[in-house]
Amino acid sequence: MMMAHFRLGIGAIFLLLSCACVETIDLETGFEQKVVVNCILNPGPEQSLSISYNAPAGHFARTYEQIKDADARLYCDGDEVGQFTVNKRGTYDLSLVPTPGKEYLLSVKTADGNSVTAKTTFPERAPINYQGYLSSYTVHEFIQDSSETPYWCFGLTMNDQIVDNPKAPVSSGEIMVNALGCSHPRTDAFNALNEPMFASAGMTDGTTMAHYYYVRIDPVFNDASISFYVEAPLPVFQSHIVFRSVSAEYDTYLKTSLRKALAYQAVPSDPTAWFDEDGVYSNIEGGLGVFGAYSDQAFFIFPKL
Repeated sequence: MMMAHFRLGIGAIFLLLSCACVETIDLETGFEQKVVVNCILNPGPEQSLSISYNAPAGHFARTYEQIKDADARLYCDGDEVGQFTVNKRGTYDLSLVPTPGKEYLLSVKTADGNSVTAKTTFPERAPINYQGYLSSYTVHEFIQDSSETPYWCFGLTMNDQIVDNPKAPVSSGEIMVNALGCSHPRTDAFNALNEPMFASAGMTDGTTMAHYYYVRIDPVFNDASISFYVEAPLPVFQSHIVFRSVSAEYDTYLKTSLRKALAYQAVPSDPTAWFDEDGVYSNIEGGLGVFGAYSDQAFFIFPKL
């Protein structure tokens, strides 16, 4: 029915255009070509960087022009710690294990004279311990100490493989669960859905509200430990719950990106949503993109002993 209304709406627009004087609008007017830099530092040992030019509004990402001859260097507390080298894919690599608490500066200079910079601080891992699941595989207990940075929680599962090893690392074959809830008192509701956990799955409703893919938790500045639980349908011995500590820059980038994704999801057939003013955050001086950092604390799902 929605598609039928959408087609009728498009037909009405074409009818109006055929009967009226129409001024052609150039969507590319005022377009300014800029360097786009994206680099998110991870715990290592390899860091990745992409450099390209932006494209006019309405163009797909595949039309972005990669920059493969840039001079890209990373500095820590004022000292150079490495130079990125271009790979066969047209992106850049650097072997580095970042140090928590240290400030990093990214400097990129292109052959045509563009120069961009950005700063970020590598965060400490989230001070969290896993206590096992409660009465079923859907509810998982944790304890957290104070933290100076926000962190994001998400669930990963591999439905076709059992890894009976509490120290099993996160696998590239795992996929994210699309909803999870959290009882933490500092839970951010910006991406909360309008239903409790498990309501849309035909199961008994959970006690927390469902969140779209991630749960964001604000910093906790006190000396007392906080007990909380995460609700997510994660099979035992096949899943991980990950708490991702993020730099301030990456935190803002993730939040604005997810807000835009939710705006598109809410009105997928409404083209006006493509031009919403809630833009994605950038901290690149002299260009576009993001330079941030994260550190993961991944917990293998196992029964409470």
